[in-house]
Amino acid sequence: MDRTSRAYLRQLPWFVAAVLVILLLAAILVRVIYVRQEQRAAMLLNAVLFLRPGESSATDIEGIVANYKGGPADISGLACDPHGPSYIVHIANDALNSMGRSAALAVLRPRTVNAIFILKNGTLCYVQYSVEIVPGRRLRPVRTNASVTLASETELLPFDVEYLGGNIRFFQVALTSEATPDQHRRAFDFDLSCLARFSGCRVACELMPSAWLDYQKKARAEGRALRPEELGDPHCKKLTASP
Repeated sequence: MDRTSRAYLRQLPWFVAAVLVILLLAAILVRVIYVRQEQRAAMLLNAVLFLRPGESSATDIEGIVANYKGGPADISGLACDPHGPSYIVHIANDALNSMGRSAALAVLRPRTVNAIFILKNGTLCYVQYSVEIVPGRRLRPVRTNASVTLASETELLPFDVEYLGGNIRFFQVALTSEATPDQHRRAFDFDLSCLARFSGCRVACELMPSAWLDYQKKARAEGRALRPEELGDPHCKKLTASP
């Protein structure tokens, strides 16, 4: 073995140690970003939780939008048509989301939290809070979107929950101003802890556990059988059998 080779072997452990330190620091940084994202998502949810269509003013909404660095949005067709200004708040780390879409870093599931606000005649008419999870290339190509909407002008039931499958799985809870306080509480019962994990959230049921039980109750009342992917996922709470 020549002198150059021996020198290289002496330096190799230091090189490996430096790489490991860099990877550790990167993992810590990613974890900090995700925890911060979860905290901001939870604070935004808490702000949305106390809004009331027909009562919350434009000042209330503009304050939330400014606090979370949101802005105007060109939204139509959701509710309150014709309506006044609309806004969107977007909580995500675009750099990490872009990295998570690559095959090499597919474990970092891209995650995004959005809140949409629509005003009419100076007061809130419609609000939507949603969490979207996008799988990386090495994971099954199914996007998950869990959302709750609250509107004052709609022909929907006071409380309804629906799950739409396919390549994009939408789990949706829709409320009106006629919903009961308990229905309101259950609809906005998000578990956002999975946002802080490296692997993110996997299925809508872990994001909205109370509404998932309501969905099962609805399916049972209508005599519908749930699909295997809805019943077999360990992250999903299961409705107990009827006595």
